[in-house]
Amino acid sequence: MLALFAALFALPAHAQVEQPPPVIERLEPTSGPPGTVVQMVGRYFRPGQQVRLAGQPVEVLSQMPNRWTLRIPQGAQSGRIAVEVPGVTTTIGPEFRVLAAAPPPVITDLQPRVVAPGGEVRILGENFSPRITENLVTLGGVGVVVRTATPTELVVIVPPTAQSGRFSVRVAGSGETVAPFDLQIGVPLAITGFSPAVGAPGTQVTVSGTGFQSSPRGQQVFIGNTAVRVVSASPTALVIEVPPSATSGVIMVDVRRTGRAYSATPFVVQAAPVVASFDPPAGPPGSMVRVRGANFGTDVRVVQVIFGNVLGVVRGLSPQEIVVEVPQGAGTGPISVIINGVGPVRSSGVFSVLSAPAIADFQPRSGGVGTEVVITGSGFSPVAAQNRVSISGVAAQVIAAAPTQLRVRMPAASSGPIQIDVQNAGTARSSQPFVVTTPPFIARFEPAQGLPGSVVTIHGASFGNNAALVEATIGDRRMQLRSVTDQRIEAVIPAGATSGQLRVTVRLQGSAVSQQVFDVLGAFAVTGVEPANAYPGQWLTIRGSGFTATGMEVRFAGVSTPVPYTFVTASEIRVVVPTGASSGALAVRTADGREASPRVDVTPPPGGMAITSVESRGCVRQGCTVIVRGHGFGARPNDQWVTFGGQRVRVRRASPVELELNVHRRMMGTATFRVQTRSGQSAESTPFTLQ
Repeated sequence: MLALFAALFALPAHAQVEQPPPVIERLEPTSGPPGTVVQMVGRYFRPGQQVRLAGQPVEVLSQMPNRWTLRIPQGAQSGRIAVEVPGVTTTIGPEFRVLAAAPPPVITDLQPRVVAPGGEVRILGENFSPRITENLVTLGGVGVVVRTATPTELVVIVPPTAQSGRFSVRVAGSGETVAPFDLQIGVPLAITGFSPAVGAPGTQVTVSGTGFQSSPRGQQVFIGNTAVRVVSASPTALVIEVPPSATSGVIMVDVRRTGRAYSATPFVVQAAPVVASFDPPAGPPGSMVRVRGANFGTDVRVVQVIFGNVLGVVRGLSPQEIVVEVPQGAGTGPISVIINGVGPVRSSGVFSVLSAPAIADFQPRSGGVGTEVVITGSGFSPVAAQNRVSISGVAAQVIAAAPTQLRVRMPAASSGPIQIDVQNAGTARSSQPFVVTTPPFIARFEPAQGLPGSVVTIHGASFGNNAALVEATIGDRRMQLRSVTDQRIEAVIPAGATSGQLRVTVRLQGSAVSQQVFDVLGAFAVTGVEPANAYPGQWLTIRGSGFTATGMEVRFAGVSTPVPYTFVTASEIRVVVPTGASSGALAVRTADGREASPRVDVTPPPGGMAITSVESRGCVRQGCTVIVRGHGFGARPNDQWVTFGGQRVRVRRASPVELELNVHRRMMGTATFRVQTRSGQSAESTPFTLQ
């Protein structure tokens, strides 16, 4: 066994394990000057193998099983690429054509020569490769990104951590060069802020920062995706103008060959608000106003509505309308609107801030339908129609109006607080109710007269049914109530009462007074007759007590009918002794049947003629009726003639003691009556006035 192993190890190397030879499939590229980096693609490449070009060794930069990276050496000549396995075999591959070496790159200028980290620099010169990947650029040994490449210009981006130094440019197959001057790393391009943060198209915005160009054309500025005009520029500030087409977005500054900077927050493009109208035109603090217009937006947080110099409370918002509450302390004037800092825009009209209405007092505190009530307070409109006064929801008539007083007529309503709604100014309510009453009404009463203690029945309405709430009086004397219903009261005439109107008072409802007078009769008696002896036609005075103006009868003996009497006082009446009366009892009877009968002696008239009294019975269009009393007259009208002031008057009726005359109206005035009989007797009265 040991001998077998020894025999195996003693075999030649080529006889131990055979390896496949390398295979070269292609070259990338297939031509180029010395220094060109070439990719050799194939199979079975292994360490220890050597690469040659036309017999000249080639530098291997990297090795992978199927791809090797080569660099064409200086002085190489065109030929085939070969891979040698030392001492074993040589594989011949494709041909590589060696071109003449390109001239080395040259740097002639840098633009700019001062730049901020992240900025762009144009490297100007010659012999650069138009292929970006064939230009290797470093700054102070730090690799730099090449953005664009032409044979005369490279645009590179300065690294954020770069420091001042010189650029080095190495062009594949051409060589390497170093800039003859340094690039200075300056202030970085940055936006630190801008003002204002919100603006309408046309607004000029100041952008603050560093690294700006001093010329407006040295940079481009964008709001969002919209380019804006740079009005003025300095290294630390740009003034830009918001264009009409701009929309909200971040601000971007693009400085040529330096880089770009972005604002941390967006600039808000806000069109200026338009205030077209508002409604109502006036109102008190706490009332709502609708402001109409445009460009209000939908974010209530950025809306301000100002009354005078006081901020209102926004209660509703749409792009065309703001609902705002008038604040306390607001002043009369235009309404100002600010949207997102844009404004203020003022209304063309003036909003009048009204004082809220208030009720201080009202009088009376109660009354029936139609009662006039005076309300005092403040904040009322002087225009009556702009004040709505109501009680229990029913409108009252406003008769007169002033800023501090209203006079109203109460409607048919139930009791309750008084409410005043002043147009555009608010509502006020009284703290106390107005009591709507239904006062009683007296239609009539019976009897029309009576003694103390007699019962009078009062007819009417709205007396109620609760006697505890009803009071009836005559004069200043309270009457005892016998019964009470809503339409009838029975009351007793009290002792000591005198004639007068009856009054019914219902508590909390009001009072009513009768139109007629109730005659309170006293104790009836006839105490004397004067004169005791009287002739027909003579006045007779009857004295006593308990006389009434109506309802009494006076009868003379010998006369079947009662004679008229003249009421003087409750203790005196007067009658004329009638023709045909005879001596005897004079019957004086009251309406309730009480009677007194003093004696009266009726005597013949005295001799001669005399006028004892003159009485006018009233005047009409045709003339006046006058009664002349006395004695000695003729029994017939034609038995005498009568004159008044010298003018003859007509005798309509005649008796020995009384004449009824008709005096024409043209005779009116003051004069004496003169009576002359056919027998030649005459009599004349005292002066008498007819009117």
